[in-house]
Amino acid sequence: MSKNKKAIYVLFLFLFVGCGTAPKGIGPIFKYSPPNESTSYVYHYRLNKVAGNGLYYYLFMNGELVTLIGNGGYFTQNLLPGEYKYAVKDQVTALPGMPITYLTSEIDNKKAKIKHVLDLVAKPNKSYYFRWNYGFGKVEQIEENIALKELEGLKRFELKK
Repeated sequence: MSKNKKAIYVLFLFLFVGCGTAPKGIGPIFKYSPPNESTSYVYHYRLNKVAGNGLYYYLFMNGELVTLIGNGGYFTQNLLPGEYKYAVKDQVTALPGMPITYLTSEIDNKKAKIKHVLDLVAKPNKSYYFRWNYGFGKVEQIEENIALKELEGLKRFELKK
C-alpha cells in the first residue's frame, strides 16, 4: 500500500470511527416540559455525530460541575431567574478500551483548561436551548421549534459518581 493510501486510510479512521467513543446519554428519553411561572428550563444537548465522536467535556455553571457533554444526549436544568456563567473543561478523548471515569483522573488533570463559553440571564417562564458541538466549547442557542425536533429520541446525560 502506498504512503498516500495509508494516510487516507488513517484519516478515514479518525474521521469516521473517531478516537474512541464519548459517553452518550444513558438516562430517560427526552420529554418536553413547559417552564412554570417562577422558573426557566435550560436544555443542553449534543447531536449524535460521527465526526468528533470521541471528544467530550465537562460543563460548569457558576464554577460548579453540572454535567458532561458527550456525543448524543441532553441535560435539563430548572433554574430560578438570574445570571449564570457557563464554562467547559478541556475536551477529553475517550481512547478505545479506556474506562471512562467521569469525576476522577480527567477532571483533576492539571493540564486541562477551563474556557468561559456562555452567559445566560434566565427569565421566569422561559425555555432556553443550547446545542453543543464537538469543538471545544462550541455552543449555539437554537430556536425552540428546531431544538424540540433535534431533541427527539436523545437520552439524558448522566454523571456517574
